[in-house]
Amino acid sequence: MSEYEKIAFVLGIILLVVIIVRMLNLIVVSSSILLLFLIVLLYKLHFDRRIDEFEKKEEKRDRILDRIVEMIERISGTVSNIRNDFRETTFSIEQRMSKQKEELEKKMRKDYYDLADKIIDLENRTNKMKKILSTTISYLEEKIRQEEEMYE
Repeated sequence: MSEYEKIAFVLGIILLVVIIVRMLNLIVVSSSILLLFLIVLLYKLHFDRRIDEFEKKEEKRDRILDRIVEMIERISGTVSNIRNDFRETTFSIEQRMSKQKEELEKKMRKDYYDLADKIIDLENRTNKMKKILSTTISYLEEKIRQEEEMYE
């Protein structure tokens, strides 16, 4: 009980005693008022107990809710950390893949240019061989004609 409730209770008892003393000749009325006062007092005590029980349940519920909130915050923090780690890992993988892709593209370009140079060199050699062969064939044909002319 709070201080105000205690003071109200004491004043109620004093008032009840005064009423009983004044109405001593009216015992039925005084006893009814006394019973009514006792009933109200019992109801008040019952409601006070119920309020205390409700407050205790509310405190317990608040503690449980606080624990739940703490757990959710921990889980949220863990999920956030995992998400950040995943982003960092993904970013680093993307960076490595990008570097490897660039290196591979450079190597492929270099190999392509080397191959193109080799093909051009091969074509040049082939053309030289054609010219040499053509010249040789022409020379041989000329020699054969000369030999034929000589024998004719």
